Amino acid sequence: MDKLKKLGLTALAGSMVATSVSAADLGVTGSWSWSWDSADSDESGNPMSMGDSITFSASGETDQGWGATVNYELDGGNFDDQWLTLDFGDGGVLQYGGASKGGRGVGLVDDYIPAADSAVYTLTATAGDEYGVARGASGNDNLSHQITVGDVKIGAEVHKGAGTSTSWGFQYTGIDNLTIGFGQSDINPGQQDGGTDSETIGVKYAIGGITLGYQITENDKSSADENAAMFGVSFAVNDADIFREYLIKRFGFRRDRFSNVCFL
Repeated sequence: MDKLKKLGLTALAGSMVATSVSAADLGVTGSWSWSWDSADSDESGNPMSMGDSITFSASGETDQGWGATVNYELDGGNFDDQWLTLDFGDGGVLQYGGASKGGRGVGLVDDYIPAADSAVYTLTATAGDEYGVARGASGNDNLSHQITVGDVKIGAEVHKGAGTSTSWGFQYTGIDNLTIGFGQSDINPGQQDGGTDSETIGVKYAIGGITLGYQITENDKSSADENAAMFGVSFAVNDADIFREYLIKRFGFRRDRFSNVCFL
């Protein structure tokens, strides 16, 4: 009899923490691309390549009424992006980043610099090692939560590595056309050099197709700190009449090819 009681208690405990999705909608998305990338006329090798990324996603509802999604990106024959989310409605969204998925803590507010392509500092290093950018706790197998209350969005994330890395971000959009954000992170605090502490504050203002951004970031490292003040301006030409007419007259492009083109 004692064994039966213990078995029943174990089953009950398991049912308290388990959840499942009874039905889910599965979808597959992808896109095609072809590129020619050659730095020199006598460069060896084939300069041509094509995109090979496909994303599998499924969504449904748990027994508790939460929205659940799962995503896997197949890129180059490997699943390099994987993440799970639970949407609690007013309680925010919880995300587990299995691989290459983060940016939901300090990453929410670390880049308010507008640009037509990408921010200037992203061209100086590989992704994740840009100079003067706040680092987030976004390594593989990270856990994050974001919640929006009125005009305020708050995000926090945690990752177990060399110590427990943490980051958070706070964003306010309660003033027309204005976005203000600040955040902080503590990455790899268990490393011998103490890891990296980051603080950032940024502001972005957009009106009439013009976007202005300003960002101040401090990254405290053991050897070489990174302090950056960055600003940028972009102008979106939605109709692009002037540029369109130039292409038509200069290169003889057909006018009907530009009916739905937007230039930035």
